[in-house]
Amino acid sequence: SAEIVRLAAHCRGNVGTARSYWREQLRDEPEEEGKDLAANAPAPQTGEPQDEVVWVSAALPGPTSPIEADEDTAFVLHALLLHDGLPATLLPELLPLALHRCLAVLLRLQDLGLVQLRGERWAVDALGYALVRELLRGRDYLTDDF
Repeated sequence: SAEIVRLAAHCRGNVGTARSYWREQLRDEPEEEGKDLAANAPAPQTGEPQDEVVWVSAALPGPTSPIEADEDTAFVLHALLLHDGLPATLLPELLPLALHRCLAVLLRLQDLGLVQLRGERWAVDALGYALVRELLRGRDYLTDDF
């Protein structure tokens, strides 16, 4: 379907990212423009089990606004992508940044929905992956083949 093709293109074929986007697009009620279609749908016949309907949102979830990132932010995001997440305490050992600066960057990125804390490790959120990748690619950082 057109939704799957658009999703695959947006996620650049990355199955894990596409799965996260797909799950976020599923709805139990139609959006405003789809409510007319739902109201005109035929009612189930008496005695037939009622089908469960799942709606797919037309909008892609996740952060969409460009990131205003300085070099510290790019360093942190690149390190998180390279290592598939890191504890905050390791970032100052890998980057030319103090721990308090790393924490400040991580918290700002978390507020933007680009990173999340998984246990003790900070990682790029699946829904923020495409935006982070574009930011890094635009700054000539090495990125994956997706």
